[in-house]
Amino acid sequence: SNRPDIIDPAFMRAGRFDLKVSFLPPIGVDERSDIYKAILNKMKIQNPSIDAKLSDKELDEIAAKSEISDGNKMERHLASYTGAEIELILGQAYRLAKGKPLRCNHVLDALQDYFPNRREDYEYMIELALRYTDFFSLVPEGYHELAKKLRSSKQSRSS
Repeated sequence: SNRPDIIDPAFMRAGRFDLKVSFLPPIGVDERSDIYKAILNKMKIQNPSIDAKLSDKELDEIAAKSEISDGNKMERHLASYTGAEIELILGQAYRLAKGKPLRCNHVLDALQDYFPNRREDYEYMIELALRYTDFFSLVPEGYHELAKKLRSSKQSRSS
C-alpha cells in the first residue's frame, strides 16, 4: 500500500506479513534506464506488433531527461519519474509513433509533453514506505540517507 499508516494496525504487527518492503521511484539514470527497458519489454509482450528501435545509449539519454524540474532544488527521490509515469510516457510515445517503429525522438517528444500530476502527499508516501520497511538492507541504496534520517527522527520522538 502507498498508505501503510491507514491499514489496520493489527495487520501491521510483526508476524502478520513475512516482510514489509518499500517500492520507491528509481534514482539516477541507470535505474531509470532499466525501468524503461523493462517497460518496453512488457509492452512488446502485451503487443507483439510494437517495434522499438532504441539503443542503450538512447535509453540512457531519455532516462537522464526523465526528472521533474520545478525550479527548486528537489530531493533526488522526488525528482525521479516513477515506473508508472515512465509507462505512461512510453504509451504516449507509442501513440506519437503512429504505428511506425518507436524512436528516441518519439519518447523525447512525449517527455516534453508530459505534465506530472503528483498528489500533494507524494513525499509523505515515500517517507511512509521507508518507515514501514522491516530491514535497512531492503532499502535501495539511493534512499539510505533519507531512511537513516527518518529512522533517527522516529527513535528520538519515541524516547
